Amino acid sequence: MRAAARASYSSAGLKVEMRGSSAEDIEDLSALLTVLNGAMLIVPYRADDAVEGYVALSHEFAQSLIEKATTGALSKQPVEPRQASSIDMLLCRDFLKRFMHAWQEISEGKPSSDWIAGFQPQEQPVDTDLLTLHARDVPFRLFRVELRIEGVRDAQLLTAFPIERHPRREVEVPAPTAPEVDWGKVWRDTVMDTHAALDATLVQVPVPLKDVKRWRPCDLVDIPADALAQVSLGRQGGAVVATARLGQARGYRALCLNTLSRDTSGATILEDATATSAPPTVQETGFDRHVAAPASDFQASGAEGTDGNHTNGERAQDPSGVASTDVATQGPATPESDTHDVLP
Repeated sequence: MRAAARASYSSAGLKVEMRGSSAEDIEDLSALLTVLNGAMLIVPYRADDAVEGYVALSHEFAQSLIEKATTGALSKQPVEPRQASSIDMLLCRDFLKRFMHAWQEISEGKPSSDWIAGFQPQEQPVDTDLLTLHARDVPFRLFRVELRIEGVRDAQLLTAFPIERHPRREVEVPAPTAPEVDWGKVWRDTVMDTHAALDATLVQVPVPLKDVKRWRPCDLVDIPADALAQVSLGRQGGAVVATARLGQARGYRALCLNTLSRDTSGATILEDATATSAPPTVQETGFDRHVAAPASDFQASGAEGTDGNHTNGERAQDPSGVASTDVATQGPATPESDTHDVLP
């Protein structure tokens, strides 16, 4: 490389003869650091926003430039490897600037002129440990130049510049993110899907305790005529959530809701359920399905007659002074056994 010989002589009067050169492409930073590790002086070169390049001087070459600049002659002592200092960089800086200028001048009009255009040496040298931290991991083109200095020393000059001044940056594709979960809705849906046990109470009749003690199987308990239209659906704790009428739909015992509770503070607040246009949902006891039937399909049990007042669901409450009778829909009621009137 003629640029090294020209810069050596013009900066320090050092006569340098080129003995050979070679070029190779280095694919990654680790391989480049291995090559530069034996150099005494590693100087970064920068140009605009291009990837950083490097020029490395062997111990023999750097020491020869320093001795020629300070004493005007080469020492007869063998060169000992040592760590480069800022003074060494200052004494070699003129050569480093002239070398790049001569290289760019010699390459003018050639394809390589654009490749090295604009690069200038930096103020401070670097070592391989520092390069590990900040150097770009890109392919480099390495030129290795073998030199003979003043006919007495063998030295080496290395140049490593990125193959692409502005390598394409890989576009980082963001990793797919999990969809956001509306935990409030999840909890609400979970709670609303929870099964609630409701008791349907037909009537509560106050009965003296002495009469309860005299009860025997097949005894009759009188039920008020309006009880069939005042069935209450209650939850645990005794709060009423709805009232309904007892009747049948499509041959099955059923309840038609009259009023619904909108209880938000513990108080029972009932509103008219017949104001809505949606038909009631009827659960058919003994079957695993729900049948939606309009309210007009319901038939109420008549208040007249012993059979209409004493149903399968009637049961005496514990001896607390009050007997309660609950509705039990344990199967279809056949027209032959049902003597009820149609609800008005």
